[in-house]
Amino acid sequence: MEHCRAIHQREARNLGQVDLGGLGIQSLQLIRIGGQRDLIDDLRCALVDILSEVTGPVVLDADKSSIQELTDTPDREGFDRLSKYLIPYSTNQRVDEIAEQIWQQYCPEALYDPGWISAKRLADRLGLKVVYYPVYEHSDLVDSSLFFKEGELIIGEDRLDNGHRIKADQGRSITIPANMIVVNTNRIRFEYSAFNIFHECYHFLQHYLFICLQDLDSNDRRKMPTETVFVDAKTELKDPIYFAENQANRGGLALMMPATHTRYMILEECRRVQNYSHSGELYEMVIISMNRILDIPYFRIRQRMIQLGFVEARGAMNYVDKKRIAPFSFHRDSWRKPEHTFIIAEKDVRALQRKDDRFHRLMETGEYIYADGHVVMNRPELVQWDKYKGRLMLTDWAVQHVDQCCRRFVRHYIQKDIGEYFY
Repeated sequence: MEHCRAIHQREARNLGQVDLGGLGIQSLQLIRIGGQRDLIDDLRCALVDILSEVTGPVVLDADKSSIQELTDTPDREGFDRLSKYLIPYSTNQRVDEIAEQIWQQYCPEALYDPGWISAKRLADRLGLKVVYYPVYEHSDLVDSSLFFKEGELIIGEDRLDNGHRIKADQGRSITIPANMIVVNTNRIRFEYSAFNIFHECYHFLQHYLFICLQDLDSNDRRKMPTETVFVDAKTELKDPIYFAENQANRGGLALMMPATHTRYMILEECRRVQNYSHSGELYEMVIISMNRILDIPYFRIRQRMIQLGFVEARGAMNYVDKKRIAPFSFHRDSWRKPEHTFIIAEKDVRALQRKDDRFHRLMETGEYIYADGHVVMNRPELVQWDKYKGRLMLTDWAVQHVDQCCRRFVRHYIQKDIGEYFY
């Protein structure tokens, strides 16, 4: 079915408030097509059946769900509009607000004292149990899973061979009870699992109706139908899995580092830092300081900074081929879009040369050269050999003006943020 603004004057109407048993969804929307009461009744009954399976009997007020009520304009203040897949339409700012509302409801101390922020504590207060298993068939994509109801899971521990993961000869099936978060230890180490737990908690509170509608139960995301989604500002993202995952990724970080207190903390740490040459060095020092206080990985703190509008943090704590490159700065208007980047691995440069003749000529003529994660103009005032590090590095001026001397690339992302580079 199309959304409420589609042809034939289809209109979305609230079905009255339904108690969803603490699932965090305040209202349902159904589609009214003309005066087809039978369709409305069928949809209402279907949703009542779905909800009753988990939350217990759901009763709709017959008076409030009459045709007259459905055709009147309801008061939607405080409600989140749902997509046709029953996923809330939430902006990034709204996701941050929802995360703070979740803490306010389940552990208000966490909004003022980071010491109270605990993924395990939130899961417990939501009635979720967290377990750790090596998921056998994870296809290098599934970091964690949320079981709304009992299901089967095949487990088997990978082994490493020269840096490559080799699966066990065969896995074994185990039963996972309802309301369980499974962290895949083949992919995620215990000490880094907090984000995955927060991610699944956000799914639990915001996307239950979507899972019911798709009849997928969310138990095994490997079976969820997906499609390649290219990031393009002119193209609407239509893959509901991608849409829900993006919300949960943002929501997971927002639960880990609530917006209001985190902004305050970043600004306070920025004021304390001294003796830095440019913004990249400043934010790298702030990230290191926040890591000591919060015990959150560098890359998570950096990611949250960028989400909260500290764009210059893109120049800090960058890794290429598992090695940290030097911090750098740039004009903030040159790197606002997430698909843009001044950073690229040398192997990706070689691959791009094979695909793009124009880029190949730029590199072959020596007009540009690869240095410390960047493709930079090959000039002595911009690039120099560092005998201690044993590689080419940008000069002091170049690291402060990356946008003026380095090539900017565009990454096209597909499902689960696996990126390809385009010149």
